[in-house]
Amino acid sequence: MAVCRRRAKQSHRRRSKARVGYLLPQESHRVLSLTLFVLFINDMPSALSHSSTLALFADEAKCFRATRPYADCALLQDDIDKLVDWSNNWKLDFNVDKCSLCTVSRKRNPIICNYNMGGKVVSRVGAHRDLGVQITCK
Repeated sequence: MAVCRRRAKQSHRRRSKARVGYLLPQESHRVLSLTLFVLFINDMPSALSHSSTLALFADEAKCFRATRPYADCALLQDDIDKLVDWSNNWKLDFNVDKCSLCTVSRKRNPIICNYNMGGKVVSRVGAHRDLGVQITCK
């Protein structure tokens, strides 16, 4: 990004450069940053190896899969580990404190598994808001 500079007169003997501003408006800068971020994370779904699904929207990523037997919990944890490895390779760490776990089921006794990211346990929530829709977790 280019920066415009102009000479400012501070005294009769000394001149220095003063920063005037950016050529792009601030909103354009945000749009450009978000676009570059989306291009940067475009290959994140290829890190998954099992039948887990990764949904990307803006700066959010949701990894999910159906867990019928308990063995599916281990497969989902394996995919979460692969996403953590991907983030370490690209030096783009997940903020585990902002990550949450939500189990959605119609069963009376759903399969409840705990997951971790990089050695930290992912916190379980009772409800999650996604694009204005409140999803209640069991």
